Amino acid sequence: DARESVGKYKGDNDAKDAFEQVLKIWTRDKMPDDWARAQINLGNAHASLGDRSRDPQEWQQAVDALALPVHEGALGKLTVERADGEHILGSPLATALEAAGFHATPRGLRLRR
Repeated sequence: DARESVGKYKGDNDAKDAFEQVLKIWTRDKMPDDWARAQINLGNAHASLGDRSRDPQEWQQAVDALALPVHEGALGKLTVERADGEHILGSPLATALEAAGFHATPRGLRLRR
């Protein structure tokens, strides 16, 4: 149903906007654990938007947000197992994750510090 699809898209946009605002308060220096969780949630919102729109820019923003807590040392590793309810391997997001240094594991794609 088109209304449901528009509603999910609006919800993902609202989530993206909310996490962008939260990240202004939950800084890496002041609240590193909350900052890392918010970055991952922002990445998930961008990934959902990319799944709906098929926009490579959304997927790239998802990858950037997901990888940042690992690159900044807030997380030692991050494994992405699913995208849009499906196993990550073979998904359009997987290509962007692999280009950013994520490696295939039996569970999904993993980035280590």
